[in-house]
Amino acid sequence: MHKGFKKHARFAASALVSAICLSPPMYTNAASPSQVQMTVGEPRQIPIGIAKYADVMSSNAAIVRIGTNGTADLTNGVSVFPKRVGDARVVAKLFGFIPWKSVDVHVLPRQMVYVGGQSIGVALHVNGTMVVGREPGNSSELELGDVIRMVNGHKVSSSADLKRWTPLSAKSVKLVVRRGLPDAPLTLPIKVPLNSHHQLGVYVRDKTVGIGTLTFYDPVHHTYGALGHIITDADTGRPIEGWGSVYDSDITGIVKGKPGQPGEKLGRFAAGTPRLGDISQNTDFGLFGHMDEMPAHLYRKTEVLVALPSQVHPGSARMLTVLHGHQVESFSVRIENVARQNHPTTRSMIIRVTDPRLLTGTGGIVQGMSGSPILQDGRLVGAVTHVFMSDSTRGYGIFAAWMATMSDIKAKETNEPIVQSGDIVAV
Repeated sequence: MHKGFKKHARFAASALVSAICLSPPMYTNAASPSQVQMTVGEPRQIPIGIAKYADVMSSNAAIVRIGTNGTADLTNGVSVFPKRVGDARVVAKLFGFIPWKSVDVHVLPRQMVYVGGQSIGVALHVNGTMVVGREPGNSSELELGDVIRMVNGHKVSSSADLKRWTPLSAKSVKLVVRRGLPDAPLTLPIKVPLNSHHQLGVYVRDKTVGIGTLTFYDPVHHTYGALGHIITDADTGRPIEGWGSVYDSDITGIVKGKPGQPGEKLGRFAAGTPRLGDISQNTDFGLFGHMDEMPAHLYRKTEVLVALPSQVHPGSARMLTVLHGHQVESFSVRIENVARQNHPTTRSMIIRVTDPRLLTGTGGIVQGMSGSPILQDGRLVGAVTHVFMSDSTRGYGIFAAWMATMSDIKAKETNEPIVQSGDIVAV
């Protein structure tokens, strides 16, 4: 009898544990996030999976206020009111003493920006000169993508500097080369005939120019974000470390995209074109820099809120871009998939062009649309970055929050563009 009672007790306990684990509250508790981001002044419901009464507390009521007082029915979650920037923890306990769920809440400032969509000209100079090719038969130790920073003790800012400080009669040359970190010294013998103008036997480039799209302008910090991804050299594929400027530009035509062959915008900006701002960062998340004044050709002259990643969802949205001249237009797209990203990274969403006029005119997403803003629910949620090679109607986007974060870093420090690389010079 005693053994039978123990057996039934163990069976009952197992059944109880299984029932608890499979219950809707436990499932909701397991599926709910352990950390969330919120903006000041925007309340949110946090699901915690409690079917009946519980105590919910905030570790810092000055930052996060709980919307209920004392015990309450929290079946649908707890209302959290973010009051100011900072971090707090929301803790729920069953019957006031059994730990159930804790959620770390990160309260971020409200970021208001002007959305872009206008075409910009980009001129990005290399910090040195980049090796982009070799002459036939050259056995130089220089590799494609190397950036020559110094030659014979002199700083190199352009291909002209490299030629100037490499004597025709020299038997060797001392270089400082960026091939990683730190920069490496390199001594090269000159093996080509004397009086040749190609002493090193390589081809170099000192700048890249092209057309891209402005994503937003921050009027508080006078900063901007554009492109949504890094600019790389057209020949080597290496990221360009350097400095530069962005300019007003206009679109003169469109090469329509098709499967296996992405289209492109045809644009121009003249040497005398007004300079809009500087380029201080070329990052995985786009171009960033300072812009003294609000750019022209805005689609709307009112600020919009930058959405948090958690506020972006599959569904209809609008994309802003230019197809002719300077005019920014709005086109319908659909966000098909949203990645869960708690920290800045690329490829945040997949978008599909649904606008008949845009499909007719461009075939979908084309080069030069990189940086085109994506709006959803009245917020700036992202920017176009890349087109699918197999389907020009679809492409990737990046969360606008990640771009705004990089822009904010710049302020505290106080699909690719159409790249037509700068002139290649033999040295």
